Amino acid sequence: MKAQLPSMLRDELFHPAVAHFPIAFLALSGALALFWLVTKRGLSTLLLIALLGVVGGWLGILTGGWAEDVVNRVICDPTVTQEHEKWAEWGVWVSSGVLPLLAFAWFRRKRGVTVAYRALVAVSLVFVSGSILYAGHLGASLVYQQGAAVYKPSPQCTEFED
Repeated sequence: MKAQLPSMLRDELFHPAVAHFPIAFLALSGALALFWLVTKRGLSTLLLIALLGVVGGWLGILTGGWAEDVVNRVICDPTVTQEHEKWAEWGVWVSSGVLPLLAFAWFRRKRGVTVAYRALVAVSLVFVSGSILYAGHLGASLVYQQGAAVYKPSPQCTEFED
């Protein structure tokens, strides 16, 4: 008897496939914002990284909604899912609000913006980095402590034919 593995194109697997990119980009945006604050350099890179992070973050929220319906049926503590979602949404919303500020600074790059303006952006993006990294930590705990979206083969699935 040939054992059948589930498809890799399941709703709950799109989220981890998408979410790692915005985690990386939005976590990096805080460090780049601090660099821009101190040196007045790197604004174009910061804007691009933040833009990619925001777009990826909204895709992560969309696919997270798909995964939540499946995952919450099999995990022990769904409150972790709620915290994970809350911190991810905070990060994506704040970064979405900072994006127009970065675009404005980029359009004014010849004349520059004040230190207070750069500091506001930097503090906001450091918060985003922290919230996104914490959301990632909670997502990892969902997978590695509660087995969210993990296929657990039954005992009769120990042998597979090629």
